Amino acid sequence: MKTILAATVFSAITFLAAQISICHADMPPNEMYLGGVGYGTSIDKLIELHGKPEADYSGYENSATYVYGGDKIVLIHYNRDTKKIHGVQTLKNSDWNTPGSIGIGSKISDAVNLYGEPNYKKVGYTKTAYCYVHQTYDNILKRNVRDYGFFIGVDNASGIIMELKICGDTDFTTFEEIIGGTMDDISE
Repeated sequence: MKTILAATVFSAITFLAAQISICHADMPPNEMYLGGVGYGTSIDKLIELHGKPEADYSGYENSATYVYGGDKIVLIHYNRDTKKIHGVQTLKNSDWNTPGSIGIGSKISDAVNLYGEPNYKKVGYTKTAYCYVHQTYDNILKRNVRDYGFFIGVDNASGIIMELKICGDTDFTTFEEIIGGTMDDISE
């Protein structure tokens, strides 16, 4: 009887610990890549992986955007001075997946099973936006800071991922503004 009770208690504690770690886990930074490209990746590495872009748009100040994919668009936002990527966004291209194989056309349930519950979630009429953040400890500020985020746009009816976006240097207190440009129907 004691053995059965001990096994039951151990199983319950193990199950609860697993649930807690799943529900509150941050997406690991090594998963915040699409097509092998993420926040801080160099332009040289991007071109090594995917070749030259189909279009290059100069942006304001020191920002610019590369476009890949023709009708399966992937946008790469980068700093012209540092040649480092600060954003990757795909709306249709199913070839640019995370290392865990989450991409356009994946089910959101697969992403949540793999990465845990998102740090932020906003439900709209036809779409839901999920956001995972990467946190690091800032030795100067003596607190955790959020470096960059991984946004997932999902069709509510099907649960299918329709958009993926990695964005750096983001203030997540303005989550609704961040998703507003691409997730245009996210509102209550």
